[in-house]
Amino acid sequence: MNRKIVTGRTQPTSEEVNSLQNFDGIIDGVSDIRRGRKINISLATIAVAISALIVSFWPSKETNIPMAGESVESKTIASPKTQPHQNLEALYPIPKEYFDINPNVDNLIVTSNGTLIDVPKGAFATNENVTLEFKDLSDPMTVFISQIPMDYDSLGSKYHFQSGGMFELTANDNGNDIPLKSGSEIQVSYPTITADEDMNQYRYDVETTKWNYDKPMPLSELDGVCDVHKVDFTSKKSDQEKPPALADFQSQVDMVLGAVPDEPNLASSARYKFHFEFDADDFPELAGFADIMFQAKDSRFKRSFYEKAWDSAELKKGNLGYSIVLKDGPKEENFNVIPVLQKDEYEAALVNYENAKKEAEIKINSLVEAKRAHKDWTENIRNRTSEYTFVSRDKAKVVTNRLVADLERTTLYRTFNLPGLGVVNCDKPIQFPKGVGISADFVGHTEDGLRRFKQVQLIEIDSPTYATYHSGDYDDFRYRKGKQNLILAANHEGRIALGTPDILKGLNVPKGETHQFELKWMKGSFESLDELKAELSSMSDDYAL
Repeated sequence: MNRKIVTGRTQPTSEEVNSLQNFDGIIDGVSDIRRGRKINISLATIAVAISALIVSFWPSKETNIPMAGESVESKTIASPKTQPHQNLEALYPIPKEYFDINPNVDNLIVTSNGTLIDVPKGAFATNENVTLEFKDLSDPMTVFISQIPMDYDSLGSKYHFQSGGMFELTANDNGNDIPLKSGSEIQVSYPTITADEDMNQYRYDVETTKWNYDKPMPLSELDGVCDVHKVDFTSKKSDQEKPPALADFQSQVDMVLGAVPDEPNLASSARYKFHFEFDADDFPELAGFADIMFQAKDSRFKRSFYEKAWDSAELKKGNLGYSIVLKDGPKEENFNVIPVLQKDEYEAALVNYENAKKEAEIKINSLVEAKRAHKDWTENIRNRTSEYTFVSRDKAKVVTNRLVADLERTTLYRTFNLPGLGVVNCDKPIQFPKGVGISADFVGHTEDGLRRFKQVQLIEIDSPTYATYHSGDYDDFRYRKGKQNLILAANHEGRIALGTPDILKGLNVPKGETHQFELKWMKGSFESLDELKAELSSMSDDYAL
């Protein structure tokens, strides 16, 4: 069917258009939202900036690297490697708990997750106060951020860890590390994340970057732990209600911004413009206007295009805005356009836009306040020491409680003595993964095209079990079917990508071929590790933290 475009109307100048493209200002504004500041910025311009950022995410050049999900014949694919970031924890700090103790008396420390740390009098070679620092490393994202290797070498055989939990315990005096006195030990009872009885104690050697085996770690219930530490457990709860958590702050902000209409454009008498019939279902943002026209942005657009009968004409919308595609046989013309309104309708639309923008800013400020209230509550409850849940049977022992975890008398613990401080692992080494073995490649999209990750971590969530693969190991990538497998990787900038559990479902890779996995980048920046975990949970329904 031949179609004509019908002429007649107007639009903004190039200077007006360029004035709306202050991307640096928008990015600063979004950063202000994340820092909890109230802002007054053009929300439509935010949408433009977000579109521009999305465009920069996709490669602009063709590449001979196959797309994700395709099988390729060779086992090695020539593509640049993405080096992992050297210190992810500097970008996403893992929360620590601090305990100031007098080393000249017996101390019992109860951390927020219910770990009991018995520090006997004289355990440190100092009479000055000592600060103990405790860092829980028990969930998959925290383990990944810590970049602590989760493999173990025994007599030349490589094993991976099936984890029952991990933590780091250090001590310092005014910033100087304080070791335990020679021959001294502290006793720890750690709430395990698995009921597996076959778990061992390992301590990490930071100098050799290897794990040292200590001894088995038997299970016991909380009542038994209380007898070991000579304490009584009370289940008194805080009377302070927890405010509702924001499941995904950024997604709620995006939803608010998405409800704001595009900022209207006033037709210009100096530009070519025309009416164009379009399907309202395809362009709902334009459906509410009575007399909308499209104004050519491209100087190649000529008056002669008005009168020509084209074989087809199509309106499209991409990351850079709207365009008209005109076809006449093999000939095709593609022009960038913007929707414009005449003065009366433009002024009414502008009022509607300004009102929607103000309403959105109020909602965003409300989200920011709710987020701050939840953060303040969390910090307060973590640092409360007034309500003890463990009481020592020895009145001479000083007890410091930070417990917020829900414990029961049947909660399972592993109790052990530590002759030294550092990272301690409750784990079972296994020659995992067994099962399916394929030749794999792991890539992510960048503005320079596809880039191969130098290493990835495979996490079997329901165990949990950790296996780190380097690019030289990709030819024999192994995983267990029927398990919830998560793949994590990071580039040199600390940007994190993941493969959700469904990425390994239903795979059938012929022998001699390589399957390429395209990992998804986690969007945006994050103020904390908790935000990073929330984003991970939103991207994978199978992984809830």
